[in-house]
Amino acid sequence: MNRHIRNTLIFYLLLSQNSFAQLNESFYNLRHDEENGFYAVTIDDLIESSDIIVEGSYGEILSHQTFYGYGRSKEDVKQELNISEIEMSKIGLPMIEYEVVVDTVLKGKEKLADMPILRMYEFLDEHKKATIADAREGRHLFFFALNPDNITLTFRGTMYDMKEVGEAYMFLFNQVRMSAFGSYDRENFLIKIKEILNKPATIAAAKAGGQ
Repeated sequence: MNRHIRNTLIFYLLLSQNSFAQLNESFYNLRHDEENGFYAVTIDDLIESSDIIVEGSYGEILSHQTFYGYGRSKEDVKQELNISEIEMSKIGLPMIEYEVVVDTVLKGKEKLADMPILRMYEFLDEHKKATIADAREGRHLFFFALNPDNITLTFRGTMYDMKEVGEAYMFLFNQVRMSAFGSYDRENFLIKIKEILNKPATIAAAKAGGQ
């Protein structure tokens, strides 16, 4: 693929998610890893950088398609980049949409759609791999971010999808199951999250006030 075309497409996709990027940089103490995405340094940052927190599970796959950016169709991108149909067939991001089965809402009930949809940017065959299939089974603690459409959901990184394993909530980091901020004790971890959510002040409000 022509590098200029690919870089231009990535620019368009990132531009459409500008507010998402600014949110990470402005308020929260997050780190970024190429393989695992963003991860929080403290439990407060994990909670504050999540728009919606729920206990639930992965539901059915609702659709799989090629994604060309929010508010852009395939034809929009083709015209903006002025490329041929052959070149167009080589770009775009594969995307799967999952239904999210919600059991308990801990944060963001007012932001949660009647039928929550999670977008994962991967090929359809990816979810069939044993490691991925296992990671998406069972009960989870989801820390969702809203996509720029303010309807569909995404994860900032692998830390934001914790699976119930025994008495713990674990996430994958470099394909190794790990706990964070006391999530090895699931019940106490949930109590801690609820206590933080009930605090009158938030990280974002405190930092905004200090600017």
